[in-house]
Amino acid sequence: MENIYLNDEFPSHKEVYEMFYKTKGHIDSTEETIYSCYWGYFKRAWHNEEFYSHGEGFEEAYRKKFG
Repeated sequence: MENIYLNDEFPSHKEVYEMFYKTKGHIDSTEETIYSCYWGYFKRAWHNEEFYSHGEGFEEAYRKKFG
């Protein structure tokens, strides 16, 4: 099955998951949900200068989920 999310419309897989994590605090959701939220969360993050400090724990969560 082709992954419709792997194209030029989105950044890398990891970056999309990181955006979701920084917004929601977890990545325990379907890939479809995570990708569908990306642009809305991107707009939210664009106007929030504290957003990028919310990534603590992402690397560990990403490694756990994807190895």
